[in-house]
Amino acid sequence: MDWPVSVALAQAVPTLPVAPGLHYEPKMDGHWLVMWRTTEPVRLQTRSGREVSAA
Repeated sequence: MDWPVSVALAQAVPTLPVAPGLHYEPKMDGHWLVMWRTTEPVRLQTRSGREVSAA
């Protein structure tokens, strides 16, 4: 996989759309990270594209 990955930004809506294949996640205060794990160690990336695995 090529790094950094593109990250979709959340949007506020009055109701959640319903359709096959849609996924949702809660928005919590704190850090937004993308976590990727393959046969290599886990990699962490911020929404801006910065890799923070070592931190």
